[in-house]
Amino acid sequence: MKQKESINTEVLVELVNRLAEISKWIAGEQPGLDAAYEKYQAFYIPVSAALKDFGIRLEYNGYAYILEAVRIIVDRNTFDIRLKTDVYPHIAAKYNIRQAACIEHNIRNAIGVAYRDNEKNPGSNMMKIFDKKPTNKQFLMYVADFVRSSMYGSGSQMKSAS
Repeated sequence: MKQKESINTEVLVELVNRLAEISKWIAGEQPGLDAAYEKYQAFYIPVSAALKDFGIRLEYNGYAYILEAVRIIVDRNTFDIRLKTDVYPHIAAKYNIRQAACIEHNIRNAIGVAYRDNEKNPGSNMMKIFDKKPTNKQFLMYVADFVRSSMYGSGSQMKSAS
């Protein structure tokens, strides 16, 4: 007897939303590539530049996960976010990774390497702003706040948990 597979509703909703966007684009209701490029420039260019300044190298899996985590944090627009429940599971689903702990480990590894590189060669990257190696949350929140300020100007702040 064949076992019934469960459906991940979050992935299904994301696919339906993407199909809706594609159908609008085909119908000429969305500007298409210009809007996508503007979105890319507004978000991914500042994040990539910030990660480069921090010494986070592209060859680590953590790089892509950090990009995605920062996107989620910026989209949520709040400091009241739990990485283990609000961020890592979404990234794991996107990249088809069974355990969210792998996401956490790869992010921690990328941050650790950049921090150690700065210790070996002080001033080589922006990690010098941290007195000690930052936690994943400290680092992601700092980068998210930096990116938000570069995208929306210094007047736009994330909502704190109150």
